Amino acid sequence: MPLTEDERQRLRDEELYRAQLRREIEPPRAPPGALERLSAFFESKLGFWLLTTVVAGLAVKLSAEFGNWINHSELEQRAKAEQVRAAAEQSREELDTVMKIMPLLVSDQPAQGRLGVVLLNSVAAASGVQKGTVDQITAALQSVVALGAAPDASPQARAQADQVARLLDAGSSTAAVAPGTGASGAVTAAAAPARVAAPALQAVTLPARVYVQIGSEDRRPLAQQALAALQQAGVLTPGIERVPTRSVPARHQLRYCPDKVSDTTLQAVQQALASLLNPLDMAPLKPSQCGNVRPNHLELWLAD
Repeated sequence: MPLTEDERQRLRDEELYRAQLRREIEPPRAPPGALERLSAFFESKLGFWLLTTVVAGLAVKLSAEFGNWINHSELEQRAKAEQVRAAAEQSREELDTVMKIMPLLVSDQPAQGRLGVVLLNSVAAASGVQKGTVDQITAALQSVVALGAAPDASPQARAQADQVARLLDAGSSTAAVAPGTGASGAVTAAAAPARVAAPALQAVTLPARVYVQIGSEDRRPLAQQALAALQQAGVLTPGIERVPTRSVPARHQLRYCPDKVSDTTLQAVQQALASLLNPLDMAPLKPSQCGNVRPNHLELWLAD
């Protein structure tokens, strides 16, 4: 049955009383903080829409960035692989070139030696030569020189070592002045290249070597005896060279650059020739005559 008006009023009074008691018993609540207000905002329709829009945008952006990173990594890996492949191909080509040029460089035929230098310079100028390849060529040439300088070296080994020495000296020597004459080459093998640009050739360290100069064929037997004596002393002897008769000194001479030949080397050469050439004049050259002459380079000039 429906409530009377008095009953309804009584119920309202009771509810008001209960609310008043709760307010008196419960401690006062602090105002909502920023986190609560933010949480309440995102629970609203507007906040939820804004949150989902931002999250979706960030997800799309992160997905795009991740895709770009994957693509960039793949491109870097491909570029590195291509660099490795190109370096390996260059090394293979250089090795193939060296295998073809080395026999020319150590040939006992001067023409082939000059051709080897020209080819090596061409390779270096066209594509460059890696340092490892240069070191290998240098080591090979150094070994040829060491074998040819041994007292018990075979004629072929001596010829190969002399050819390497001739190429090196001819590529870096300057003019030396003969007494009473004009300028003549400190190394008269003028047919050799004027410049040896290959780093491998320039890096080879040559032992003592003596170039023998004669003005007439009458002196060739004596020159050959001098070569044999020097070879027994471990000295390189890149052959006998003819010079104009007017350039030949009146007495046998040993020409050298004082700051590029050690006393030990001079003594070894003198002792090797002492019993064969007596007297033998020591003829140190002027600094202006030495220029780019390589160390341990000497010339024996036989008088007529």
